[in-house]
Amino acid sequence: MAGRMLLAAGIAVLVLLAAGYGALHYMTGVPGRSHSGPLPALTEDERALAILLKRHIETIAAREHNLAPL
Repeated sequence: MAGRMLLAAGIAVLVLLAAGYGALHYMTGVPGRSHSGPLPALTEDERALAILLKRHIETIAAREHNLAPL
């Protein structure tokens, strides 16, 4: 009786470990291959967007935002 319970507990632990490994692999796995080589040149739209984003970031970073007391 105790042997069966120990075997069932061991199997349960193995199943949980396998499920945990599978979940971790699913959450962190990346499909495809990594990019290699030079990046393609930006299009005109991407260049314009980069300028706008830089301006927005500079505006936000121009002053501190964490000044309110807790």
